[in-house]
Amino acid sequence: MIRRPPRSTLFPYTTLFRSGFFKGMDNSSFGINPMHDERLMFIYENQRWNPLTGFSNRRLLTDRCMWSDKSGRRECTKENTKLPSIHWLWTTDWLVDFHTPGGVDRDGWQYAKDFPMVYHGTKGLTDYVRRRRWYRKCKLSTFGPWEELDSVRLVDISMQVDHSGCPMTPVRLWAISVKGEVLCRIGVTHSCPKGIYWEHVVLDQVAQSVSVGGLGEVWVITKNGNAFLRHGVTDEVPAGSIWFVVGPPDKDSTLRRISAGLNTVWAIDTANNLWYRQEIMPLFPEGTCWKHVCGNVRCISAGQNDQVWGVIDIPFSTTGVVCRRLGISKENPIGTNWEHGIGGGWNYVSIRGYKSSVDIVI
Repeated sequence: MIRRPPRSTLFPYTTLFRSGFFKGMDNSSFGINPMHDERLMFIYENQRWNPLTGFSNRRLLTDRCMWSDKSGRRECTKENTKLPSIHWLWTTDWLVDFHTPGGVDRDGWQYAKDFPMVYHGTKGLTDYVRRRRWYRKCKLSTFGPWEELDSVRLVDISMQVDHSGCPMTPVRLWAISVKGEVLCRIGVTHSCPKGIYWEHVVLDQVAQSVSVGGLGEVWVITKNGNAFLRHGVTDEVPAGSIWFVVGPPDKDSTLRRISAGLNTVWAIDTANNLWYRQEIMPLFPEGTCWKHVCGNVRCISAGQNDQVWGVIDIPFSTTGVVCRRLGISKENPIGTNWEHGIGGGWNYVSIRGYKSSVDIVI
């Protein structure tokens, strides 16, 4: 199991525990390490222009709350914003964020014609609302069965879905660095989950997404929206031998994320359209073409048995709903429809660590 905290370094899982507070299987603390993390909590202060008093807290009945989250749908005040858990502590007071995307004025305000619209740092004649982002830093200090690997910062990571379970067989683990480099972790096994070192696999484009599918097939999406398949990945040659270029679905679609199951490959473009790679076979692993499945998909995850879960935006309803793809079979590998599960507000889901032959039902 791998977790990727906000600072984007890799934490391999070091041991199993079952009794006591972070005790190993033998009730010892072997493999339990100090864990530290930091995050920023954001809230937004909202105001509307009043012809008599200027900008003030007096707003229209349909406006967002004086203090809210970014969307404006939920009230978030300095007082009711809680820490993620009891293991976190505040390390600063609330402060104005002068680095809010879009720019701010000298007091940290951003302006727009109305809520919600595009915000900018300079007030125009037709700007009647403004907002200001505040932040507060908190820190986690605890112990757990995770060990920080090194200082290499990552934006994406993927582990193979079809490992044999043999303790001595290498586990295929690939990642994308913050610089867009493709990395292959050498020496990852059951007895050495952190591996030995990263090997840089040269690709002449900047990468942003990676997924390791069945039979060691490694798929990568680059910043310009192309897909690449790595040929020749074996236990003896873990980094493979050559890249095969797989173009985007069409000239108007730019791929941004990919997920490969045992025999299937799915991708999402920048417009949140979901695509399925057709006719993938052992002798023709790159497939033939992309088939459009549906829209409004934020995230997609294909599992060991080619089961598919995603995070979906339901038009005119809820955003960020965790859903399961129904009707998937050998005859109809793209399935029929989505079963709505947990919602909303989710951005990411993964089914890749689930090993049962039976899919999860929410």
